[in-house]
Amino acid sequence: CDPGGGRPPGTVPPSGPAPQPQRDTDRARNPEPGIQSRAPESRTRNPEQEPRDPHCKMDVPTATLVKDKLLKGLEATHVEVEDITAEKCSTSFRVLVVSPKFENKPLLHRHRLVNACLAEELKVIHAFEQKTLSPEQWEKQKAQ
Repeated sequence: CDPGGGRPPGTVPPSGPAPQPQRDTDRARNPEPGIQSRAPESRTRNPEQEPRDPHCKMDVPTATLVKDKLLKGLEATHVEVEDITAEKCSTSFRVLVVSPKFENKPLLHRHRLVNACLAEELKVIHAFEQKTLSPEQWEKQKAQ
């Protein structure tokens, strides 16, 4: 048994854990101490338009913004966007997009089109569920 705990004779044990260096992930969230990162104004929600729980982040895309971008960017004929976050904080969405751009395209290609349209928003969205249909598929589905 070593009464010194493996330390050289005459040394004092440390008074607590050694300070940890700042991790790269900490720097990515806040590159400089005292500087807060902020989303571009185009993604900032309008508090009068969509009231939310006060605990929600303010720099996340709204359901309205996601819908508008999909309508314009994919020339969609129908878009449904549902905020499925528990507190309606716009970090999880379920979308249905109907667009003629999806005609004769495989599912993976359709999803890539949607992801490209929402590239900036997807950086801050936690979960994104999408259903993509051509207008013909949409009409068949509505008839059922």
